[in-house]
Amino acid sequence: MVRVDWDRWAAGSGIVFVVLLLISSFLLPTASPPKSGDPAQQYVAFLADHRTAYLVRGYLTGLALVFFVWFLVSWTVRMRAGGEPRLASIAYGGGLLLAGWALLAISIQTVFAWRLAGETDPGTVKAVILVPEFGFAYPLVALAAASTIAILRSRMLPTWVGLYGVVATLWFAVSGAAYAKSGFFSPDGAFSLVAFLMFLGGVLIASVYMIVQPTASQVTTA
Repeated sequence: MVRVDWDRWAAGSGIVFVVLLLISSFLLPTASPPKSGDPAQQYVAFLADHRTAYLVRGYLTGLALVFFVWFLVSWTVRMRAGGEPRLASIAYGGGLLLAGWALLAISIQTVFAWRLAGETDPGTVKAVILVPEFGFAYPLVALAAASTIAILRSRMLPTWVGLYGVVATLWFAVSGAAYAKSGFFSPDGAFSLVAFLMFLGGVLIASVYMIVQPTASQVTTA
């Protein structure tokens, strides 16, 4: 297998990541998960009622993060080949922090569902589950901002992708201040959900372009 084919397979890891993460996200019922304003006991009850779903979700999310790291390396190598080594390092660092934080969050949920939720004070369960929700935005901003600047400067992807990155980066930055106790602008509200979908969209777009164009040659803006 030639080098270009290997590069295409590596770039496709981003698509696998998105698919696995979406599958794991739909394992839990979307209408009933407890919100930040709900009583702590409701968190414990939900973990107990959906124990198997949480365990499977933890496993699939862990696998998804393996493919995300693979994608991250492929993407930052492309950035370096496009003449943006400093931005590539920033994106790589932000992506690793994001993956580590996501692994911490899903591991906490999984271990509580596995056994500890029924053996731990409900208030502690709720607090420990909610804490990771407040840290995702910052490494995501580093990854998105560095990638967006590299795209716009080197034209390694079409300009419209860079403009998408500008909007996404700003959205991610604002999501870090989603401190409302309930509703659209709460940590578990629709604003954060849109940020999550925009992140998946960015990974998907980058993966598809790296598969279609496995070399670092510049593209012409349509």
